Amino acid sequence: GREEGCKFVTLALDGRVGATEAFQLSDVCVQMVAENVLSPPMVDESKQSTRFLTLRDPVVVSGEETKRLDSVLLLVNTAMLSHVGLYSGGAKAPVGGNVKRGSGALLVKTRKRILAALDQGNGALQELCDFDVLLALDSLIGKEESEKLCLLVRKYARGQKKGTVLDGHLKLTLQSVLGG
Repeated sequence: GREEGCKFVTLALDGRVGATEAFQLSDVCVQMVAENVLSPPMVDESKQSTRFLTLRDPVVVSGEETKRLDSVLLLVNTAMLSHVGLYSGGAKAPVGGNVKRGSGALLVKTRKRILAALDQGNGALQELCDFDVLLALDSLIGKEESEKLCLLVRKYARGQKKGTVLDGHLKLTLQSVLGG
């Protein structure tokens, strides 16, 4: 989960406009680790950057053989901002989004929409199928509740709608943090 995820995914945030991009390790990087080509990075407190990695075996980069590799070459942009896919909020998602641009906090109308869906007993998981909403809720609820919620949303988004319901504790937690 969370502890190990930071090893494989990183986020880049532009503080001026709040734009965020996600990057993950490329297949080539995973293969290099599996074949023991990449050595574990040496952490040297005197160095300011760990951008360049030392390799056990030389590789060819831009037509030149080297044992020093720029770590940026090992990352792949995951296009998190495309807002297309299972966690984009669906066709009913508001055009302006569900969170405040600057802080990432849930908008009041989003809170009300989720609370209404929770009270009606249906449609709550559809409202929660939005990465921005899940990220905002993650900072409001506990680790265990967040993991449960993400598992339920993933099942629901993948089409396993029958039997995928919020349990009483999770529903009460959401109502509590959303102000219901």
